[in-house]
Amino acid sequence: MTWLAVLRADELPARTPTAVEVAGRFVCLVRLEGAVHAFDDACPHRRWPLHEGRLAGNVLTCRAHTWEWDVRTGELLRMRAPECLVTHEAREHDGVVEVRVDPEAPAATERSELWARARAREAQESAA
Repeated sequence: MTWLAVLRADELPARTPTAVEVAGRFVCLVRLEGAVHAFDDACPHRRWPLHEGRLAGNVLTCRAHTWEWDVRTGELLRMRAPECLVTHEAREHDGVVEVRVDPEAPAATERSELWARARAREAQESAA
């Protein structure tokens, strides 16, 4: 497994979920208390991008509904279904945020087509 540079460390503000692409996979990064956490950027339930969610402490709530995860572990909180997030190793090294995706990791959850169409429509409207 290789560490891949995804952005400069100063481009990842603390407590702000941030989307990046790592080897063709959408990943959400969160910096908490100096540590960088990485996980797939699609909710396993509705496939909405998690970087658009709300972060309170170490808990990220999906914008599409009320599923909540601990961003440090990927553990699903307060729900019965065992839908944990697929997490990845992340670190800050020499002023760069790096992510390492395990080749044995489950296939990435694709983002919702509904979300993609909504974003495309918004981009079209703002360009007009």
